[in-house]
Amino acid sequence: MIKAFFSYSTQDAAFVREVASEVGRAFAMIDYRSFHAGGDILSSIDEALKESAAFIFFLSKAALASPWVAHEIREARFQAAMGRIKNVLVIRLDSDIAPEDLPEWLKRTKHITTIAVKPAARKIRTVIDDLVRQGQSPRFVGRAAEIAALQDFPV
Repeated sequence: MIKAFFSYSTQDAAFVREVASEVGRAFAMIDYRSFHAGGDILSSIDEALKESAAFIFFLSKAALASPWVAHEIREARFQAAMGRIKNVLVIRLDSDIAPEDLPEWLKRTKHITTIAVKPAARKIRTVIDDLVRQGQSPRFVGRAAEIAALQDFPV
């Protein structure tokens, strides 16, 4: 199943949890649902990122100042370089933050600015749906003769 890792500051937790709820439990890797209590938090973060196909970064001033978020961004970059993370989305929660404030690799990713739950969730679901479509193969690959015969078949 395609999962999206949600990276955010705890100061933005209420908003992000609402977005995660809209996206759906099956698709969102979010700390309070995905990490094991009492376990090594860094290992939990790294494992969750390894299992994710998308990295969703909720950009705020608090997120930029968070050492946990900084670790998630570094690990996401590694996982993207390894080909595990295939799509990245930055959701700017503060329009005062410029893309130039981001690490270099995140400047080249998709960005949206919103403080509304439903548009953020809709965009994340679009990212997930695109990844699902990329993973599916066409039904009739290599079956040109069969397709032609079906199209010529009188109804």
